[in-house]
Amino acid sequence: SAASDVYKRQASDYTKLLFKQVRLSHSHQLLVAIEDTDNSQLFADISVDFPLIDSLFTKVSLEWVYDNQPLAKVEKIDRKLNLGVNYSW
Repeated sequence: SAASDVYKRQASDYTKLLFKQVRLSHSHQLLVAIEDTDNSQLFADISVDFPLIDSLFTKVSLEWVYDNQPLAKVEKIDRKLNLGVNYSW
């Protein structure tokens, strides 16, 4: 896709607190080119955050990206699993 393309965007962001401690989140964004509706990308993320001790928590997330017209030698689907330890204050 060209840098000058104009896209229509649809997105959502949802978070649910489970058991007063565990946070389940989902977000996605769909982009469709205005002048070439066959050109689209989808970005999605689902994650779970849960406490460890005090202000420390861990986050496990799966990021998923789909581009139906990727650049040459680039896969249409990209997935990434993340695991992190975070601090909140």
